[in-house]
Amino acid sequence: MSPPVALRWKLLIVIGLAVLAVDQWTKFLAVKYLTPGIAMTHEEARRGMTPDERSTIMAQQSLSAQLKAFYTEVRDPCHQPGARCPAVEVVPGFWNWRYVQNPGAAWGLLADASEKIRVPFFWVVSLAAIAFIVGFFRKLKDEQILLVISLSLVFGGAIGNFIDRLHLSYVIDFIDWYVGDRHWPTFNFADAAITTGVALLMLEWLVDTIRGKSAEESPAPSATVDETTPTEDSAKPAQ
Repeated sequence: MSPPVALRWKLLIVIGLAVLAVDQWTKFLAVKYLTPGIAMTHEEARRGMTPDERSTIMAQQSLSAQLKAFYTEVRDPCHQPGARCPAVEVVPGFWNWRYVQNPGAAWGLLADASEKIRVPFFWVVSLAAIAFIVGFFRKLKDEQILLVISLSLVFGGAIGNFIDRLHLSYVIDFIDWYVGDRHWPTFNFADAAITTGVALLMLEWLVDTIRGKSAEESPAPSATVDETTPTEDSAKPAQ
């Protein structure tokens, strides 16, 4: 009979898969509703149709056909002739849905590097991060819940962005936060999960540091003499 799966591995699988599923689904919706990409994979939608006519064609496609197009046919949807990819306002003055292709890392790091260098580099980095987390999990204990949850969030987010790079060579971002003319770098659900996981890791480190300092500052218990135990002088017979 095989031994039961440890709690930390169950959490890694459940949280990681949940983050991955939400990330990929929201990116699919971003492409579907913020770009003409999925509609234009249909032959009739390529013939100079209006956005409304393309939406009608897309509504007639099955979900499986749309998902297949998302993973195999849609690439650079906003760079096609006649493509319109307008931002959609969610919270005025603060939040938009806006389709963005990020070929680099966070804040556009290495975005301008050659694709022959950039794409393999991020593949290796993503796989190394995933392998590191799996290896690190072997050393964890089930009681380290906060650490397990934080690494599981990073794990799921890393896989989500890795899948983008695998079939697109870039990452789909669509959450645009801003105040006035100042915009936070556009991000996606995987980025949010990774950021949350890193924040929880820092919280775990901070808590451990505070506990360690408290333990060091606590006075050691002073040695007391047991009054019931005779000392060397009292044990001597009276002269």
